Amino acid sequence: MNIPNDVKIITFSNSYTALFLNPSLTTVTQPAYEMGREAAAVLFKLIQKKKPASPIENRVLNSVLIARNSTKSELARQEDLKRESICRLQSS
Repeated sequence: MNIPNDVKIITFSNSYTALFLNPSLTTVTQPAYEMGREAAAVLFKLIQKKKPASPIENRVLNSVLIARNSTKSELARQEDLKRESICRLQSS
């Protein structure tokens, strides 16, 4: 099986090892701090016996997709390599 030609892989949390794997892993960065803050706010309301507006409260928090080689086509990877080579030549 070939990644990303046969199957594409996306992970959560954007750990630093995702960048160094071969192919490097595409990740979704979750807003962990904001998630914890929102969860704590709901918990404090419940502890203070304040009823929520509805039994289910939805919160929408932004996440970030970091596209790497585990989801790129061969053509896109080749184009990246060309750009990297050009940048190296220009900086030399």
